[in-house]
Amino acid sequence: TDGMGKAMSTELVLSENSSLSQAEINQLFSNVLGVTDYQIYTDPTATYIDHIDCWAKLLDVDKVIIRRVPSSHAQYAAIENSVAQWQAKTSSYGTPYRIFRVDTPNNEPYTNSFIMNGNIYVPQMGTTNDAAALAVYQTAMPGFTVRGYSFGTYQSTDALHCRVNTIFDDQMIAVRHTPIDDLTSYQEYILTVEIDHHNSLNAETSFIAWSTSSSGPWQQSSLSHISGSTYSASFTSPAHLQSVYYWIQATDTTGRSTKLPLCGALDPFVANVTVANPNLPNWTPVSYPNPPATIHAQISFFGNPALEGDLVGAFVNGECRGTGVVSAERNGYVTMQVQLASSGETVNFRIYSQADGQAYDTDLVINPAWGETIGEDSPVTLVFTLDKPVVSINLDGSNLVLSWPEVTNADGYQILAAHSPDGEFSVISTITGTSYQITATELKGFFKVIAVKGNRLQLRN
Repeated sequence: TDGMGKAMSTELVLSENSSLSQAEINQLFSNVLGVTDYQIYTDPTATYIDHIDCWAKLLDVDKVIIRRVPSSHAQYAAIENSVAQWQAKTSSYGTPYRIFRVDTPNNEPYTNSFIMNGNIYVPQMGTTNDAAALAVYQTAMPGFTVRGYSFGTYQSTDALHCRVNTIFDDQMIAVRHTPIDDLTSYQEYILTVEIDHHNSLNAETSFIAWSTSSSGPWQQSSLSHISGSTYSASFTSPAHLQSVYYWIQATDTTGRSTKLPLCGALDPFVANVTVANPNLPNWTPVSYPNPPATIHAQISFFGNPALEGDLVGAFVNGECRGTGVVSAERNGYVTMQVQLASSGETVNFRIYSQADGQAYDTDLVINPAWGETIGEDSPVTLVFTLDKPVVSINLDGSNLVLSWPEVTNADGYQILAAHSPDGEFSVISTITGTSYQITATELKGFFKVIAVKGNRLQLRN
């Protein structure tokens, strides 16, 4: 069984339950085990035992290992027909099965292995094929410890798993999730995970880890309880045509821990960004084969935190090397992985404001090293500012005129007045021009001009 509603066996279940129809057997599997897709295969070995793991074995939700024999072998056609059956089916992830083949020219029982607690015990027969069988398992299940286990009376129809079984842990953690794909760039996604657990989960070690690189470094989004067994976490998709790699970990207060996929960071889910976000520029980062630097930053847009959905890009000599999107969940923070061609390159930052559809360069320039994490504990601050208006005062008849050169990127200007230089200034007018006339009837006192950007941002004055 894959733990997500599918189970497989040979026709043995039919012959040993001749009083039941297949429909009745299917209903029992559904009622008792929650299996809604019970698949029955003809045993290609045509032996007395009819155990499925004498020729095929599930390794993960979407992985199966199937024995392979030479074309001259009597079972060759039947085994390859079974392979074709697996190839025509869809895993519980909605994807084709990843099929791994292990060579058994002398009917070695390599598929009759035993998996427990991160270890895979593979029967060894003392032939030259033993080492290759271990290598196939290691390729299929990176991170697991693969061990060869020899015994004098193994048979091709009766080996390790046929002789060994587990004791059920009634406090185990079960994690179920259907991976996502075909994402839109620069968009926040909420992933839902079903977790059954006997003990309380440890919030610090239960998370979704994600990265734009299959080898990390990994960012973590904590799992939040929604209701019942449903949890969720979010991440923001990267640029168009990039991919997001992610995996899930659930750990309880007793130290029990489960990952999905089972190999975690060494074999993560992959979600591809296939749709360009029409509301944001297509800053597609250039990738280099070096460990990326990870930047955690708080975005201050003209003195105020940036808004949700603002896009931030990291640029080196005008070339985009990484992107991130400001998330409301992170209170104006953004995290991005910056690809470097050489360690210590000068990185500039640019923000694209969804409020006005314009891009602005930041004051901050950094020089990260390969694999360096910047601002994880104390996030760096990317500050976007405008120049102060330089105000001149001239007399126009009986009136005074305040004037100043246009401030680049300013949408307008606020005129403030107070009775004394250290008094409380209040706005008396908001204009788009670069001069303001103070008439004799207006308050005589002290004045200040502030450049503003939009109706949400207060600029320095």
